[in-house]
Amino acid sequence: MAPILYKLAASPPSNAVLILADIIGLKLEVRDLNIFPLESGVSAGRLKLNPMSTVPVLIEGKFIISESHAIMKYLVSKYGGQKAKMLYPSDMRTRALVDQAMFFDASLAKYLPIFYISPKAIEFPVPFYDQDGPTATVKTAIDKAYGVVEASLGAHAYIATDHLTIADISLAATIFAMQPVHNLDPDKFPRTAAWKARLEEHPSVKEHLSLCTMVLDGIITLALTTTPVYRII
Repeated sequence: MAPILYKLAASPPSNAVLILADIIGLKLEVRDLNIFPLESGVSAGRLKLNPMSTVPVLIEGKFIISESHAIMKYLVSKYGGQKAKMLYPSDMRTRALVDQAMFFDASLAKYLPIFYISPKAIEFPVPFYDQDGPTATVKTAIDKAYGVVEASLGAHAYIATDHLTIADISLAATIFAMQPVHNLDPDKFPRTAAWKARLEEHPSVKEHLSLCTMVLDGIITLALTTTPVYRII
């Protein structure tokens, strides 16, 4: 049986896993979660699958793993075949750079469009949005993230080396999701813009991340034209 992946279309980490699966030719049984019954709280079943109550979650028989970076490392190691050495290099120093970029990517979650959705309203946490959209503090923080990516691309065409790795896939999912919040300025970050353009040419990246960006853009637009109830998280 194919591994089962629980995911959301608007989840950058979910899309990173889907892109990797496409690249290595792994068939997944994809199950989309319904995010609307949030007012009733998180179900016990969902907490059992993942105590963090986040997506994606991968299930393979009795084995359950969550957190996209861990899932990607597992899948590429088990199913990557001849592509494994390219996507997650065995050279210790190159692999360390891949891991470094993925840990950095994990730290960026707080700058993504975090929101609550209910049938009545779409709600943003106060520190992230004000009535006019993303706050200046958030925009500055995202620019700092772009700056780190820019510096990382100083020696290579990709994040860790001269070819695509799982670090690029993970970071691309995050950076693409940031665009509806605060667009990348190609004049400030030319290497990052060129890297993003290269990734956009990849069929799997284009398929999954263009949809994710479109969904997030629609959610943000709707939220900012609705009267939301702000909550601190």
